[in-house]
Amino acid sequence: MTEEDEKPPVLGEWKNLYLLVAGVLVGLIVLFYFLTQYFA
Repeated sequence: MTEEDEKPPVLGEWKNLYLLVAGVLVGLIVLFYFLTQYFA
């Protein structure tokens, strides 16, 4: 495989894709925390 074959289909680099996934995860954790506090 060449370097071009290993690029992700979005965001250009794997680092950016991993940062997006980590950001979404943190966002969901914060969202669920506040929902839990609100309905507790």
